[in-house]
This record gives sequence, structure tokens and C-alpha cells, in this order.
Amino acid sequence: MVNKCQSSPGTTDESESALQLIASKCHGTGAKDLRDIFQHTLKSCKQRTKCFREVFVRKLTDEFPVLSPTQIEALANRYKSVPHPEKVNYWDFQRDVDALKGERPKQVWACRSSDIPEAVRILFRAAFDQRVDLRELCAEADGSPWRIAQRLNVHLSGEDAQTMMDTFGLPTAGQGFTMDPYRLHEAYKRFVWNFSHNDFRITKPATESTAQDWAPQALNVQAKSTEGVEVALARLKHHMAAYMISPAALADYFEVNVPSPVDRMRGETATIDLFRRGLSNLLCALTQDTPLTQADVHCLTAHFAPSYRRLCTAAAGVPTSVPQVELDALDPGPILMKASDVHLMPHCKAFDVNRSGCVRVWDLSQILARANIHASQADVQALAQAFEQDNLNGIRFSWNVWPTNKLDHTRIVVPMGALYTPLKQTTNLNFFEYEPVQCRTRDCNAILNPYCVVDLRSKTWACPFCLQRNSFPQMYAQVISETMLPAELQPQYTTIEYILPNQAVQPPVFLFVVDTSIYEEELEQLKDSLQQCLSMMPPDALVGLITYGTMCYVHELGNQDMPKAYAFRGTKEISSQQVAQQLGFAVRNDPRGSTGGQGSRRFLLPIEECEYAINSVLDDLQKDPWPVASGKRPQKCTGVAMSVAVGLMETTHMQQSARVMLFTGGPCTIGPGMVVGTDMSEPIRSHVDLQREEKNARYTKPAMKYYNTIANRAVHAGMAVDILACNLDQVGLYEMKVVSEKTGGAVVLSDSFSMHVFKASFQKMFELDQDGYLQMGFNSKMDVLTSREFKCCGCIGACTSAAKKTSSVAETEIGESGTTEWTMGGLDRDTTYAFYFEPTATQAASGGGPRQSYLQFQTLYNHPSGRKRLRVTTVSTRYADQISDIATGFDQEAAAVLMTRFAVTKCETEDPLDVMRWVDRMLIRLIARFADYRKDEPNSFRLAKEFTIYPQLIYHLRRSSFLQTFNASPDETAYYRTILMRENTNNSLVMIQPALLQYSFEEGPPQPVLLDASSLKPNVILLLDSYFHVVIWRGETIQAWFEAGYQDKDEYANFRQLLAAPEQDAKAILNDRFPVPKFVQTSQGGSQARFLTSKVNPSVTQNSTSGGFGDGNYDGSVVLTDDVSLQKFIECLIKLAVQS
Repeated sequence: MVNKCQSSPGTTDESESALQLIASKCHGTGAKDLRDIFQHTLKSCKQRTKCFREVFVRKLTDEFPVLSPTQIEALANRYKSVPHPEKVNYWDFQRDVDALKGERPKQVWACRSSDIPEAVRILFRAAFDQRVDLRELCAEADGSPWRIAQRLNVHLSGEDAQTMMDTFGLPTAGQGFTMDPYRLHEAYKRFVWNFSHNDFRITKPATESTAQDWAPQALNVQAKSTEGVEVALARLKHHMAAYMISPAALADYFEVNVPSPVDRMRGETATIDLFRRGLSNLLCALTQDTPLTQADVHCLTAHFAPSYRRLCTAAAGVPTSVPQVELDALDPGPILMKASDVHLMPHCKAFDVNRSGCVRVWDLSQILARANIHASQADVQALAQAFEQDNLNGIRFSWNVWPTNKLDHTRIVVPMGALYTPLKQTTNLNFFEYEPVQCRTRDCNAILNPYCVVDLRSKTWACPFCLQRNSFPQMYAQVISETMLPAELQPQYTTIEYILPNQAVQPPVFLFVVDTSIYEEELEQLKDSLQQCLSMMPPDALVGLITYGTMCYVHELGNQDMPKAYAFRGTKEISSQQVAQQLGFAVRNDPRGSTGGQGSRRFLLPIEECEYAINSVLDDLQKDPWPVASGKRPQKCTGVAMSVAVGLMETTHMQQSARVMLFTGGPCTIGPGMVVGTDMSEPIRSHVDLQREEKNARYTKPAMKYYNTIANRAVHAGMAVDILACNLDQVGLYEMKVVSEKTGGAVVLSDSFSMHVFKASFQKMFELDQDGYLQMGFNSKMDVLTSREFKCCGCIGACTSAAKKTSSVAETEIGESGTTEWTMGGLDRDTTYAFYFEPTATQAASGGGPRQSYLQFQTLYNHPSGRKRLRVTTVSTRYADQISDIATGFDQEAAAVLMTRFAVTKCETEDPLDVMRWVDRMLIRLIARFADYRKDEPNSFRLAKEFTIYPQLIYHLRRSSFLQTFNASPDETAYYRTILMRENTNNSLVMIQPALLQYSFEEGPPQPVLLDASSLKPNVILLLDSYFHVVIWRGETIQAWFEAGYQDKDEYANFRQLLAAPEQDAKAILNDRFPVPKFVQTSQGGSQARFLTSKVNPSVTQNSTSGGFGDGNYDGSVVLTDDVSLQKFIECLIKLAVQS
């Protein structure tokens, strides 16, 4: 993908100085007017936006003698037309001069037809109906809006004329109203383009005479041969790809403008003539430069007219027959990454295009156009394919084309991987209430899918994983035929969910473990939240209550007449057998799992039976009575409470649908699992203490070992453990996180139980879907099946290995490895797992490698409805022998997330600085492999378009809290990393590179802007979404108006609306996310502005005056940091990649 505004290399300095000189001569008293200088030349040109190079050079030499020949040549090179090198784009030149004069044009290119003022819409509609070239008309009318309206037979009032001047006006010395034809034509092009995509419908001309004027008269040529038609069609395809004209847009245009059936009866000649004129006019109207000649138009007309649908169908193919010279002229090529003009594309997550559930090609085209990025049709289709795979199956691959052997796999650097969301609400998901058909091979057990080869004569199917032939069950064999295939074999059903019959499960169980050794105000807020959520839970759900402080208490809810609690000492480790004995359960050793009989109903009851009892206990619940001496921390036996809770579940609800929810307000200070002592003079461990193994870090390793044991017990019991911690200081999450990570539990970290972060997050856990069920799964098991050409290296996510050894286990180990089956006590609709693969073959086969691979995910889980469900997703990827072919399937966003998870996993056993160096080495190897350059010449570096976003994501990863531990506590780092391990691709990208939206009076609707210090302007409002924080930042001018109270005055209602817009968007983000992020409102120079300044690219710091991307006109904010900027990072990256 290539930025539209990229200038020619090697001409920047000379051309910039020349533009400055010309702007000074064209500004002030006695200034020269560029339009007068080039007026005669432009009138003699057929295209008013171009003039010949020699004329351009001669005019500048005559009118501006101060310019040197080198400067004039640099200008001619800078504005050279790509399709027509002998011409110069005069309007781009004029636009840049006007910008230097302070007459920067408005961003009308990005406006939609609904954003154009009504007066302008009427003029554009009349111009379109009459097929008038607005550039010529504006030049003939000397830019007067009244003369243009008169020519188009449109009445224009003084107010309408003023509206047009406000939009397109250009003040000129000695004249009144003059419009800029460049901006007028750009807006008109956008208007016509939006019409083609149903944003605005225009009726065809009412009279035949008007229709005859649709396009200039064409040459009377005929197609001489089939070769001429193929070349013309290839040119049309590349023209449509270069300017993002989809076949659907072409069909829409003809659908509206082809003659009616009455007109067709007049004769074929008129229809063919209109066909030719319509095609020619559409290409000229939407683009300034068309490579199609009139002969090409006639060839296409003679071959396809009057059937425009045949033309649209043919235009949907891939162009192959156009000469390479013409391809180079049409395709701008990959981005030229130089430190002076690099512009990396902001990725699509800033626009949240995937939230609606499906993405169209045109949606992505709009996104790229708004980001000022030129994208070919192939680029757009590649992005759409990645989103489509995610929407259909909940899966995204780092490489959509795979290498055939381990040697090539090493060369592509980024491992083969997949991000899979098993419970994603995918499009076209179907549910079937019967048992799936499985392969009979003992080590396979693959389920019938669309990639199976079916033999209808013998009523058998061949498994693509083990190649074993299987007979269809009797119910299938009786009805299967060519016209009647079961849903499993139909290509659209690559993801199916089976509701297994005769496998009912018990309702979900929730055991609340509540910390009472906290402040009374905090305890009251926690009790209130618990009681609110009890009212939201399904009535058949079972609940229990454990409280702890100095001691641990298990509350009996079955005896409502006399509340009773069983106490456990907080300083002694408790086993599950001791829990069962003390609570009065018979100790059983049943591997199938069993409940504790009627005894369990004393502690775990349905809400509908114990609602009064548990609310009474919560109402009477008091702060832990044990006294806390001055200078001491309260005694807190968190480790014992977790062990008792897991022991209770092991005894009563083994391998059922269960969750233990821990609410803690501080670190564990006594007993097993303690992370700090009770003396306040001893600070809790920090990252530096852990690295240096200081005295206060002595509790960490024993605590981690203890909590790992509890996690293994919880995994064996099939339950999830959630941790909801609230405290201004650390709570020991760094040691406890393993319990949540291994069981698939949720983690919420906040400053207080009274804050919105905790309250809203806790309520979201119990939200119901449209069918009235909880949006979560319980006691899940996932199997991965691979075809013989590749194997699974492991999984990184909130899961635990089930140690199931099969032939699909790879030698390389990543994450939870050595298995093809993983267990998860809990998962929700966003829980995503990262799987890593490697080819089986060590080197390329002499006869060529395999052509297709097959991958199947089987996720068995307990649904809150009380039924077991099995979701089966089967996908296929193709192989390629050449590295260049593999590169075309690179998904930069999925690759960045997979590498981030891999790096975070390595941080658990390695130093973060060593991991950061490893990330740098991998990035250097990747771009050195897939870039074009000459050794030791950084200026020759050209990176393939499939990889242009990836370096930017890695830059922000290096600065993120995942790898940086400076100014962060171990608990915060553990929290960020734990959330990353369970979130989907889009949310993970927001964590890596936050999204930034700008609100201002000048730009209209909110615009995505670069995550750069140059975006921190005084007259704008910024909305930052970093996933964990949502920040509204007001510039200095906006904040001054806010403090003056202008928003409270009726005459400044527009300012009030501007302030409300980011708040509404922020509210939408808060309502849509779990855990709920922290909401911050700040201003330029405010104490909390650090949440924004720490995330933006420090292009301008206290040590530099410039360095951002752009023309050097900087009005942003200076960031006080020593971090390297993205520009310097790219410079060093290129130097290291090209060095010998």
C-alpha cells in the first residue's frame, strides 16, 4: 500500500526551497497569480489539470528568474504525472503553493455526498446529468458561482453562493468571488463515486438530446482482433484496481443509466452508442488520468455491448495480459521507506470496522481512502479475506500461504500460527442437535467436514487428515445424493456447533470468596455489588459464600433459621480431604467426578432457594474483627481461602460447570501464599527487587509455587478461578495470576470497589444473551487436528495442556506444548488462543511439496443452558514453494499479535531486555528477507506492501507495558499480560498500538489521526483508546474555552456538541468492553495527560525541534522523553537490514 502524497526521492530539498520562493512572490502586494501565468497553457491542453513539462519549465523560468535551473528541474520531477511522464500535474503544484501562502485547502476529498452542502449537491447533480466538465466550466466562468449556476440552468441565491465560497472559495487580488477548480473537481469526483455506491441516486437525463451529450464524440474505430479486446480489458482491470473502482460500482452505474426497455426498442445502434459513451464518461469522471484510449473503449463496446453485465463480470478477473511497462505506469509500486518521507498506514482497528460482524470490500476501501493510503484491489481483497476468515470461522493466520518445509519456515522468520476464538459469534453459524460423524481411525477422530472426499456410489467419505475411508451412518446413506448433501459437507458450513443429545449437565455454580479485612466503606461497596449481581444471575444457578481475613469462613446457606459458618485457620495449609472432613462430607475417590450428595446443599444452593439467606449473610457481614496495630498491615489469608474454595468444589462439583470468584482488597500477609509481611516498614516487592532478589522478594517464589499447585487442582476439577482485586497498592496478582491463566478465569484490577471499572466489569460477567443465557462456557476441552504435512508446536493462552500425545505433536515447543488437547475451566465469546505450527518435511521435495493443508478445531464445553456442546471449525490453507508467493499471504496484524504473545511468554523465563533484543532481531531478519535493496545503500530500501504496517506495530510493542517494566509494578505488568493472553486480534492490536481520534471544528466528523506528538494540537479534542484506558484530551485552546464556560451559553451550542461527541464515543467503548477500561479526562499540561503522551510517537521532544512526519510545520506538543521516535527507529531498522 502506498501513500498518495509520496513525493519523488532526491528532490525534496531543492523543490521545497523553490516552493518557498514562489509562494513569497505570489503573496502580498503586486503578487503574481499562478492561474494567470498558466491560463493560456491550460486552455490549450485537453486535460486542465496537466501541462507539458517543457511548457511548465519555460513558464517558471520566465516568471520566476530567481529560481535556479536545478530548482525548476526538481519541481518538474516532483509533480511529474505517473501515467504521463511528459506532463506535469499543475493543480498539485498550485495546491502546495497555496498551502505555503496560508491558503491550505479544506479536506473535501474525504467528504461523503451527505456532507456536501445542499447548494453544492444541486450543482453537482445538474453537472452530472448534463455531463459537464466542472474544471472547464469553472475556468470559463472565472470561478464565479453565479456563472457556473447560470450555465447549468440552476438558480443560486446569495446565501447559496456564499456557502459555495466558504467551501471552495479562493481569495484573489482584485476579484470578488473565485472558486478553486481543483477542490471543486475533487469534491465532484467524490460525489460521483458515492453515487456509484448507493449513497446518492441520480436519475438519468429526461430527454434524448441531453443523453447524447454524455461524453465527447469518440473515434469511429472497430475492434480489429480478439487480442485488442484482451489488451483493452486488461487495461480496464488495472485502471479499476488502481482507483478502487469495484465491478459492483461499474454495474451500479450502468444499472441506473442504461436505456429503458422502450429506448431499446428504438434500435441497437443507440444502445451501443450509449454503452460506449457511458463507459468512457464513467472512467473520466472518477479519475483524472485514464490509460484507456478511445480505441480501447470501442473494442470493449464492440465485444460486450449491449450486455453491460458481461463487461462487469469480465472486469472482476485478475489482469494478466497487459505489458509490464504499462503495469509499472499504472501501479505506484511498494512504499519507498525513507526517513524523510515514510508514512506507515494506521491499521484498520482504529475504525472498528469489525464490530458490526461483517466487512465489505467497499468498507475497507473507504477506510484506506480516509487514511490517505493508495490501495490496489488486490490489497483490499487481501484485507477483506482476513476479516472474512475471522467472521466466518473466528480464526486468523499469520501466513495465509504456508511453506512446505522447515527450511522455508525458518526463512520466513515469523512462525506459522493461528489466532482462534472458539465461541465467537460468527456469521452463518448453524446448530445441529445430533451426534457428529467421526473418523473411525483411533488416533484421528476427525469430524465430517466440507473438505472430505465423498464417494456417492459406495456411500463412503475419505478423511483429509488420515486419508482413511469411512462409511456413512445409515441415516446419512439413505438420503445422501448429489443434490442432497448433509450440512457438514456443504462449503459454507466450515464452522458447525453440535448440541449433543443425552448429555445434560448441572446448572453453573458460583462460589464467592470475599475479603473482609478491608476498609468498611470498601466492604459496603463490595456487598452492594454482590447483591446486585445476585439479582441478575439465572435463578437455577448455584451460589456459595466464603469470607476470609485472619481466618477463613465457609458459610452454610441451607439453614436459614440459624446462620452457621465453618472456620479454618489462616496460617495452615488446607488440603481438599481436610476441607471435606471438616465440612462433614464423605471423602470419595471417584475419577468420574461426583457431588457431595445432599451435604453439598448446605453450602451451594440455587439462587431461587437461598436468595434470602445469602442476602441476610451479606447484610450482616462486618469487617474482620481482628485488630490491626499501628504501622501494620491487616492479616489476610488469601492463600488458605483459595485452597478451601477449590477443595469445596473438588468435593462437591468435580468436572461440572463451576467458577470460584475471588474478591480481594490487599496482599496476602499470613499463611501459605503470602507475598509480604504485616509490617508496613517492609515494602511489597517491585521489579527491581525481583531482579536483584532483595529481602522483600523472598516470599515470591514460594507463593508462586503454592498458587501453581492450587491452579493444577482447579484444572483437574474443571473449574475456572476469577480474580477481582481492588487496591491502590499491589495485591499479589503477580503471584496469583497463574491460577487464572491456567483455568481460563477472568482478571479485573482496579483502585477501589467503588470505581466504575470494578462495578461495571463485575456486572458484565453476568450479562445474558438474546436467549437468556450467560455468555460464557464452562469446563471446556479443545482438540486440534492437523493433516500430515504439518504439526502443532503448542498453544499460548488461558489454557492448560492435557498431555495428549499424538502424531500431530511437533518437536518445537511453544507455550503449552507436547499435546494436541487443552483444557479450559472457563471461556467467553472473546477468549482467543494462539496456536503455532511447523511443517513436517525438513527440506523441499524434488517433485514439489503439498498443495493444501487441513486444520480442525474441536471445542467441547458446557453451555449455561445445561447441555454439552461441540463446536467444530475446519479450515484449509494452501502451500507455496517460492518465498515470494508465501509473502502475498502475510497478515501483519495477526502476525504482530502472535509474536507479542510469544514474546510475553518468553518474558516469564527470560529477562525482558533480552526478549526485546530477540524481537528486534526477528524484525530485522523479516524485513531483510522480504525487502528489495542494494547492500549498504539505505536509500535503495523498498519494503513489500504486505509488510509496511508490521514495523510500526513492533515499534509500539517495544514501548508497551508488555515488554517495558519501568514505572510499572509487577501486579500491573501481570495484569496487562494476562488480559493480552485471552483477548481477540482486534483488542490485542489496540493494546499494542492505541487508536487516536480527533474532534475539531475544522475537520467535521471525528477523524483518525496518527499516534504522534504532532497530533496534540491546541484547537482539537483527542480520544485515545489504549484498551486499558480511554482518555479524552483537550488542547490548550479548547480547555481555555471550557474553563470560560462557553459550553453553558446558548450561542455556543456548537462548542457544547463538540465537547459531547468524544464523551459519547468513549461511553460506547466503555459499554462494549470487558474488563471495563479506566476513563480519564484531561487537558494539555494536565497531570493525567501522561496517559496520552506516554503512548504517542515522540517525534518532537525536549531534545529536538522537529522530527515528525510531514513538512516541518509543527504545531503539536513537545513530549518529555528519552525514547527514540518512530522515524529514528525506521532509520536504524533500514540501516541494520541493508548492512553487509
